[in-house]
Amino acid sequence: MRKIPGGEPLLSRKPRFGLTPFVVLASSLWLTGALTFSTYQYSEQSAQRRFENAVEGTSDRIRSRLEVYRVALTGGTAAFALTDSLSEEDFRRFADLLDLQEQFPGIQGVGWSERIAYTPHEERTAIRYLEPQDARNRAALGFDMYSEPVRRAAMERARDTGQSALSAPVVLMQEIETQKQLGFLLYVPFYGRGPIPGTVEERRVALRGYVYAPFRAADLFNGIFGSEENPRVRFAIYDGAVTDSTALLYASQDYSSGTARLSSVQRIEQYGQPWTITYESSPYFESVSYFHFAPGSLIAGVGVSLLLFVLTLKQARLRVEAQVANEAKIGFLATMSHELRTPLNAVRGYLDLMEMGLYGSVTDEQKTAILRIRRASTHLLHLIEEVLCFARLDAGKAEFSLNAVDILDVLEHVEAVALPLFEKKDLHYERPPVPPMAVYADRDKVAQVLLNLLSNAVKFTPEMGSVTLAVEAGEEFVRVTVTDSGIGIAPERQTLVFEPFVQVHEGLTRAYHGTGLGLAISRELARGMGGDVTVSSVPQQGSTFTLTLPSARSEDTRPAALV
Repeated sequence: MRKIPGGEPLLSRKPRFGLTPFVVLASSLWLTGALTFSTYQYSEQSAQRRFENAVEGTSDRIRSRLEVYRVALTGGTAAFALTDSLSEEDFRRFADLLDLQEQFPGIQGVGWSERIAYTPHEERTAIRYLEPQDARNRAALGFDMYSEPVRRAAMERARDTGQSALSAPVVLMQEIETQKQLGFLLYVPFYGRGPIPGTVEERRVALRGYVYAPFRAADLFNGIFGSEENPRVRFAIYDGAVTDSTALLYASQDYSSGTARLSSVQRIEQYGQPWTITYESSPYFESVSYFHFAPGSLIAGVGVSLLLFVLTLKQARLRVEAQVANEAKIGFLATMSHELRTPLNAVRGYLDLMEMGLYGSVTDEQKTAILRIRRASTHLLHLIEEVLCFARLDAGKAEFSLNAVDILDVLEHVEAVALPLFEKKDLHYERPPVPPMAVYADRDKVAQVLLNLLSNAVKFTPEMGSVTLAVEAGEEFVRVTVTDSGIGIAPERQTLVFEPFVQVHEGLTRAYHGTGLGLAISRELARGMGGDVTVSSVPQQGSTFTLTLPSARSEDTRPAALV
């Protein structure tokens, strides 16, 4: 078993995969992490923007609905301003025009609370009208709201400012059932005909009463938001600045207080009464948001990373195994070439001894046999060298010693070797004069390529044909062309002639012996020196093979050897 450098048997060498699979894994995991983080940031920011829009939308709906109610109550004060006294029937017609049940969902009614007594030290009111007069509202008729502190605070604020005022949470007089709700009242003061008095004292004296509306909190907010099938936010409204259960005015269905992914707190003032509203994202909102994208991208990224790692590891394994196989092949071919050349050299040595007569006189028939044996052994030796050369090129193990090479010197050497081939087939060989020029190449490799091209030209050119070699110098490259008058190559096969083990003419394999490696080796050698080999051909007229090599320049600083 051939030894590789370091003494380890080649075929028992264990594959070493290197760091590439692990670099791929680390890189893909890093990219997965970056993508997951970016996705998480995007989903969080997107959800936060949508949540903030939903919060603003909810807050706007509360404000706008209460403003609609305030405007409706202001219409009541306008109705009182048209006459010195508004009868109960007139007030009922006013309430009917408002169409409370349809146009103002959540409102308990519209009422008139009249001041019945006023001194600087005492004030009393009474609810005179309250529509619609259902069982709940009839329970409130005649009640002096000013006598109750929470209601009184809102009524005084409305009286003194001339503005609408909202009360703090109270249990309404309309709560006649066991299940009671918190509510609040909205007051619009009425001072009689004419403008609102300019001072607080004047307003206190001029006040005649209040057009007001009582609200049950749950009924009101359910009327505003109850039609939503999939609310985006859930919220709770607290009176004042605290958010504990004692100040809770209303909480939407399934409000969880702290379990949602997104939440916010908003403090607003509704007609002089401060509210704190806490919002949280609903399950529906979270289900249609992008929160699941980040975990999904993480899982997918890790899966893809592991898949890439496995594929890269497998590819590395195959690459190492192929490398080991190539080295084994080269070792095998080197061993075989040595083992084959040894007996061939022995055969050729004995042939020399026989020709010298050391084993007795040699007849003419024996001389002919010796010549045939010598030719066959030479051909076999050439085939062995050709296969070994291709194996080295294929494995990337060929070595090139690049220097400035006199092209004419190489041509004369090759021509001396090829001349017997031309004479044997009576071919006309021509080469125009070549001016002094040099190429940057490996001299032996250039000679090998040119000899291959000339041998091919001789092989596929019939007797009495011609072969012409010409050299053309350019600024960067030197081109050597070998043109023959042979059988040519069909267009569809011109791209295949440089493939290994491909014969130019499949049907003529027996007539033109060879391994099919000559042109493949020639092109690989040329490309290893920075050049190329190309072909142009016309069937039955001949072929032209062109060897292109870099020209040598005096200032050339390229390395002297390339492996």
